[in-house]
Amino acid sequence: MTPREKAIEIYEKFYYSIENTHLTALEVDKQTMKCCKVCIDEILNCITTVWDKWDIPIVYDQFQYWQKVKEKLEKL
Repeated sequence: MTPREKAIEIYEKFYYSIENTHLTALEVDKQTMKCCKVCIDEILNCITTVWDKWDIPIVYDQFQYWQKVKEKLEKL
């Protein structure tokens, strides 16, 4: 899955969880983006922790992937 596809997937999961509330569409979008960023930041923090302990190249690849997901999310 490309970083853009992953960003859209995460966004949609949060969006459809929040949309059934009393918020307007714009407010739902803002809340969704906040949730997505928190989620991705947590993933990046976990990867960083693993990287600091074990210095495994694949971990760095995953870090780069999730950084790209975050960048694509910010462009949605």
